Amino acid sequence: MKKIIVTSTMLLFVAAIANAGQLVYSLPGFGTYINDGTAGGDTQISGIVADHIYVGQFDADDDYEIVYSLPGYGIWINQGAAGTDTQIGGINPVAMAVTDFDNDGLDEVVFSLAVYGTYRNNRTLNGDTQISGIVSDAMASGNFLTTDAGGELVYSLPGYGTYVNSGAAGADTPIGVVSSVLASGDAIAGGADEIGMNYVGYGSYMHEVGVGDTQFNGTQSDLMASGDFDGNGSVEWAFNLPGIGLYQNPGVSGSDTFIAGSVAGLIAGDMDGDAADELVYVVAGFGTYLNNEGVQTQISGIDAAAMAYLPAAIPEPATLGLFGLLGGGMLWFRKRFAI
Repeated sequence: MKKIIVTSTMLLFVAAIANAGQLVYSLPGFGTYINDGTAGGDTQISGIVADHIYVGQFDADDDYEIVYSLPGYGIWINQGAAGTDTQIGGINPVAMAVTDFDNDGLDEVVFSLAVYGTYRNNRTLNGDTQISGIVSDAMASGNFLTTDAGGELVYSLPGYGTYVNSGAAGADTPIGVVSSVLASGDAIAGGADEIGMNYVGYGSYMHEVGVGDTQFNGTQSDLMASGDFDGNGSVEWAFNLPGIGLYQNPGVSGSDTFIAGSVAGLIAGDMDGDAADELVYVVAGFGTYLNNEGVQTQISGIDAAAMAYLPAAIPEPATLGLFGLLGGGMLWFRKRFAI
């Protein structure tokens, strides 16, 4: 029998490195693009101007995908490049969101359809399940219920109120009156997400399911997003007060920080890979801007019609490698593990 002798070894550890995310936005008159956070850094993914854009994990690869509504054409999942679209719905929605209801690592798409109601979709054409016969006009996703391992949806049902839904018809938890704006994030670092809300006629609030409301501004906001803008590990709220301005708030009354004048579109995400989120917003009539710790940079001279944050690919698991010289040849032993 031939002996195999390891004559030398070398240990190698490769760790994942955080990368910057990107912006997905649609520009009226031109189409829908992925932007790298700089002026001119656009790559077109569709010649159609999307009116709703969201991002999720819809397949088993390491990349996030884009789901968007293309007026007159329906709802499509895009793999991040032109021509990589898969249709999942034939009707354009009133509102959309993305969440992993069943905790299987893949997101479902939620949308409301005029006249028909509100549905979850399993990433396939006509793979719809109705969760409400009412057409939701505002929705957001998060992990709001500590008793449920999957994600949930928070949605506003006109004429009825605002509810958290765990993915099935009748699986609603009422949380308050109708809210025309919804966002989510773990602002108190408690392990579950809170809900940023605009109670119609009352003002801007943070709601913790099972606990209640905290008003952080008496004025009703028309746009809201969440992000870790200071890099401290917990999110803050960004909200726009029409005609007044854009502010940040950690979820406490009276703790507002002015960011910019009133804006017409708003999202948040880590656009430069520094582990702190930036704001992207539309200044009506002046274009689309990135705000990084108070420094405002124009990305496009066109007002974006819809926007979403596209995170960098899910980090590859760390790799533990062992090189060994076996009888004069190189052998590579590899062990992958999650970090």
